[in-house]
Amino acid sequence: RSLADEQQEALQALEETAYHDRLVAEVADFRSQKLREKLEPLQQEWQSGREHQRYEEQQVWRLRFEARALGEERREALAELREAEQRLSVEDRERRDVEQRAHS
Repeated sequence: RSLADEQQEALQALEETAYHDRLVAEVADFRSQKLREKLEPLQQEWQSGREHQRYEEQQVWRLRFEARALGEERREALAELREAEQRLSVEDRERRDVEQRAHS
């Protein structure tokens, strides 16, 4: 074998290795692209789910706040009702006392 033959074989081996490396890179790029295509909708779905969860959490906090406010309003209304009932009770007693004295 001559030096030229050895150089030709080495060159051919390099070309085959380079071709193989390009094929591997193309397959890797193709797989990466396919994975990205599959991943994008999942990421969007996850993001959408996360946004929906945040919205639901905000609704829960809003409802808790409103329930607390309604509870306070209810307590205030009950206190006012008790005061009004006590005033009526006192006024009734006073009226009965006046009526009794009038009949006496």
